[in-house]
Amino acid sequence: MADEPSPLGVSAVLIASDNDPYCKVQAAGKLAAGWAVPLVTTGLQGHINSDSNLDLWPLGQDLFKCFVAGLGLPIDPKQGR
Repeated sequence: MADEPSPLGVSAVLIASDNDPYCKVQAAGKLAAGWAVPLVTTGLQGHINSDSNLDLWPLGQDLFKCFVAGLGLPIDPKQGR
């Protein structure tokens, strides 16, 4: 059996799709809890990768901007981050 996840010790957020065939939301929730990070679900996105036809994935970009802003870091609008 695999070791239980432990806190990461860095700022993080776990983003999961409600219908990922490789990682169910319940499993993602257990990882997030073990890592002591928040879990954000994105609805029906499938497995979040380049094969999912998410294109530039505006939701992912928005989540990233919120994460960076929450860290108190500047967001460069010219770079889209």
